[in-house]
Amino acid sequence: MNYHGKARVNPRNLQAFALCDRCFGVYNHPDLQWQFEWRGNSLQNTGYLVCRRCLDIPQEQFRALILPPDPVPIANPRPYPYLYAETGFRATADGSLRITEDDNYRVVDMDDGPPVPLEPIPRVISVIPGATGGYAGSTYLSDRTGQWSANGTDIPEQNGLSWPMTIGYEGDAIRCADSNAIRMWTFDDLGANTSEWDARHRLQLSGLNVTQWDASNGVYAAQTAPGQDPVYSSNGFNGFPCLVTTTSSRLSISGSPTFPQVIFDPNNVRVYAELNGSAILAPPNSWPANEVVLITIVSSSGSAKIRINGSTVATSGTSNATQSVLWLGVRTGGGVFSRLIGINQILGRSEQPDSGLIGQTAKIVRATDRWSDADVERAEGCAVWQYKVASILPAGHPYKLAPPTITV
Repeated sequence: MNYHGKARVNPRNLQAFALCDRCFGVYNHPDLQWQFEWRGNSLQNTGYLVCRRCLDIPQEQFRALILPPDPVPIANPRPYPYLYAETGFRATADGSLRITEDDNYRVVDMDDGPPVPLEPIPRVISVIPGATGGYAGSTYLSDRTGQWSANGTDIPEQNGLSWPMTIGYEGDAIRCADSNAIRMWTFDDLGANTSEWDARHRLQLSGLNVTQWDASNGVYAAQTAPGQDPVYSSNGFNGFPCLVTTTSSRLSISGSPTFPQVIFDPNNVRVYAELNGSAILAPPNSWPANEVVLITIVSSSGSAKIRINGSTVATSGTSNATQSVLWLGVRTGGGVFSRLIGINQILGRSEQPDSGLIGQTAKIVRATDRWSDADVERAEGCAVWQYKVASILPAGHPYKLAPPTITV
């Protein structure tokens, strides 16, 4: 038997020579061993063949720790009273006081007496994200139970964690006990010169026929003649109430209003407005049928503009009227020059029979003054959020993602 380095040569049992991957000594190949290391919870081969002297013990720091399960909780625990075991509770040397973890007590040195109660931390309310964004149908949520109120008046039998907004409280400052206030912007914020007809309320019906529709400021639209009444639908507009109209539908406005005329032009499939003899036209094919459309028309001395679904589509420098109009609804028919708003009527005009709009109307707003650009955007945001159709607004509209609110 002959030796070559640390390798042995046996003619009767020939074994290959091999080098150790660490010390490069010569060994018989069977005498070399694989080096293993911890990888997570298991040993893995590193690919190194080493001699006995070079073989390392696997490094435990590479091994994953397996923590035991948490202790099982017990009923009625009795923890140590650390609060009263402390000898001092002042936060600073100058005597400033600090507050405990439950935010409800001011803790002082034991020599100063027992803990002193603090004023309760005010509640915080928010609107649960939803399609109406805070208007009727939304749910308000408080972080603690308390009495809900509107404009400082308690809401009967509402003292839990949540409160459902109803249409009668839209525009009121809502609170839960001592919480912050949330107040939604409404058309009443535009002043007494603004009349808002909203199909969700203030309707007088004879069966399903609408005989009178009251505005928010006391102006009303009443039956013009039997057989010309719009028909009430409780869920015809995106699940909300609306007035369904035909070519013969119309309601007369109380007092002596001077409305701009808002007209559907079937030849060009568009809206145009007549403002004290001046006209402003929207682009052709800008008023599609069977789609929710929001039309806003604002005019003042020397200028006027038409906005559709929150975007300005036409401007004019010929207006000699100062008025603002908003309409939200769906046009379902065409073929005639339909008067959505007449001089002293809405949804049609008696002087031109069979000129009513074929469609569904959710809201009409008329003001005898011009709204500012900011008010126009608030009005559009309010209307679409009240009826869950904010998706029709363009991406850049300030109230595309959230409705307008008022800081209280």
